[in-house]
Amino acid sequence: MFFSPLPTFWTIIKRRETGQFSVVPYVATLLNCLMWLFYGTSSVAGLMLVLTINAAGVVIESIYIIIHVLFGDFESRKRTGCYFLGIMVLYTIVLCCVTQAVEVNDRVTVVGAICVVIGSIMYSAPMTVIAQVIRDKNVANMPLFLSASSLINSVVWTTYGILVEDVFVIIPNGMGVCVCAIQCLVYFYISLVAAKRGASSPPTV
Repeated sequence: MFFSPLPTFWTIIKRRETGQFSVVPYVATLLNCLMWLFYGTSSVAGLMLVLTINAAGVVIESIYIIIHVLFGDFESRKRTGCYFLGIMVLYTIVLCCVTQAVEVNDRVTVVGAICVVIGSIMYSAPMTVIAQVIRDKNVANMPLFLSASSLINSVVWTTYGILVEDVFVIIPNGMGVCVCAIQCLVYFYISLVAAKRGASSPPTV
């Protein structure tokens, strides 16, 4: 999933501008990865698979955000900087509060609940893109490859959560399955409408 936006960012690098591509999904994903990274540590749930995958996610999403900063206009850079600063402050507060004020036996529940909330925010972030696609009748800013790979990722993690009987893994990824499925359906619907509109347009002379 983390590599699925590569075509989008390659386009940004070639054009040397971010255009209408939003940084919000990548900021939300970075915060999600940070929280799951903490959840996977031995001081909380001790899930090595969750720890390693989300550590990689933190690095990759940070690179995507840096690209947005490099090729965005002034307003875009300012927004991205505020988003990044905000999530780092939030993560630091959570980290300090949990390690200093929460008993070890309660950390799975507390951090897990936070991960559910953050995961839900991450998967709801693309809803802004879906709304834009429906409004503009244009799927250019919602690549199918990204939506499809996110759907597969959510299905895999939901299955993993069921296998290890971890409700905190199941809930946000189950929501991800629903949101990503909606993205794919909207993509195909808008593409179909555009194709029909193109077919019904009178030929130009």
